[in-house]
Amino acid sequence: MPPRSAPAPAASQFGEAAFTDLIHLLRASLGTASVPPDLDLPRAVAAAREFNVVPAVYHAGQRADLDFPAQASALLQDDMRHIAQHNLVLAMELVRVAGRLEAAGIDYLTFKGAANAIVLYGDLSHRRCGDIDLIVPIDVFEKTEQLLLGAGFQFVRRYENSLQASFRHEKSQAAIDLHWGVPPRALELKPEPLWQCRERIKLLSGEVDTLSSEGILILLAVNCSKEPWDVSLHQAYDLAWLLVYPPRALDWHGVLRLARQMRATRLLNAGLSLVQTLFDLPDGCYPPYLAGNFRDKKRVLAELLHAVQQVDVDTEHQLPPPVAFQRWTQYYDAVHATALLRNWRLLRRIFTVTDADRQWLPLPSGLHWLYVILRPIRLVAQRIFRRS
Repeated sequence: MPPRSAPAPAASQFGEAAFTDLIHLLRASLGTASVPPDLDLPRAVAAAREFNVVPAVYHAGQRADLDFPAQASALLQDDMRHIAQHNLVLAMELVRVAGRLEAAGIDYLTFKGAANAIVLYGDLSHRRCGDIDLIVPIDVFEKTEQLLLGAGFQFVRRYENSLQASFRHEKSQAAIDLHWGVPPRALELKPEPLWQCRERIKLLSGEVDTLSSEGILILLAVNCSKEPWDVSLHQAYDLAWLLVYPPRALDWHGVLRLARQMRATRLLNAGLSLVQTLFDLPDGCYPPYLAGNFRDKKRVLAELLHAVQQVDVDTEHQLPPPVAFQRWTQYYDAVHATALLRNWRLLRRIFTVTDADRQWLPLPSGLHWLYVILRPIRLVAQRIFRRS
């Protein structure tokens, strides 16, 4: 198990003191620490709103019988009402879409969002849900896209790096991220083993197919460690909650087997180490053989601890800035693969044609082969332009 310590200094985006106050409250919610008597509650509530962990702080306050100042209490209650309303809309749309998918004979899994709220907390309002995440086999992806269009959703954009397309319902404003793989593309994680983790749960008046606790654990750990510039505190908290309060006894050997099949063992190690350090989780919250000790793990953990302290921004679908490209590839090499595989991924990224290349310079179908030559030119020009 990694040594535990207080969080590293927070980025100037929000402030070290506010982040520290928030972590104290989240640790109290998990039962790993008590609330310090000098904790600045208004500052912690402001941080919770910025980091999208309002439900955790709200319920921590209820359990510890904290006396929030009137303004902070009003903000928490108002946010909780909006979260409950928004999550209800998402859950209703998820049940409706799931019914259409099943009627069409399309296999799917929903993950994160409302499904995690029910599996982890047993309460739809206990976590903030941004959208609906679905994953389908790649051979029925286009069929699923057409089904969503027929269900009133509008196509928004395809994100090649995130292996997904986004849709939004014009009336309900519910958003769906439809995945054909586990992002990011550069890590080449295998999604097929996730179908071994299918579990059916009740949601409102219907039922949906989601992941078992083991599958949820893997994806949360991956999401906490897959990118060194974007680590979500609320997903780190979800993972910590699952470790401390699992809905049932976890099959740890199954977790390790699934991670190996997905080629995500180091990501699992890094994600578990991150949440244990961040939330001061006790030894024994996961088996020692899952701690892992790969080369550069200390550096990886330091980068993740720094990244989790950045206020959540919408960087999920973005590639790192060109100036960080070398650091990005070094990180991926540390958490996933050998240098040979890393270089192979880099070559694939350089020469794999995407929609962005076609939009940059439309060519007639007979000349599409030229995109293999034009794409490296476009990437180099793009990097030079950004640096200048």
